[in-house]
Amino acid sequence: MANPEIAEIQEYIQRLILATRSGEMKWITANPTTYSWDTPMGAPQRARLTLQRVEVKEGGLAGLVSVGGVLVPKVSHSYVLQAFEFVGTGIMPRITVSGTEYPELKDQMESLFELITSEKKRKELDFLKSIVPKS
Repeated sequence: MANPEIAEIQEYIQRLILATRSGEMKWITANPTTYSWDTPMGAPQRARLTLQRVEVKEGGLAGLVSVGGVLVPKVSHSYVLQAFEFVGTGIMPRITVSGTEYPELKDQMESLFELITSEKKRKELDFLKSIVPKS
């Protein structure tokens, strides 16, 4: 991807961060490492975004760490942002952006993922507070 395209995606991810922070975008948990958001019903363009945290094992000897005297692969995280278009009764992938493939986007995708996670945890705690009897 050329630099102008990366700059455009960075701007787009920043808009996602702002919309998530303001509450305009309500992400759902697809699984423990994946969040998704659908455009509202009746929107001119029906689409779904997913953001997934993936483990990346580093290769070679430099990618090994000693744990209790045993060498194990060093693991880090990266992120994959995908956009899908609803077409008829199906869904079609339109774009996939990987923090591994485009490292200049990784930090921003991580910020979005952490923001979504934080918002989800806040809502879970608020729910617990609402059901626990007050003493």
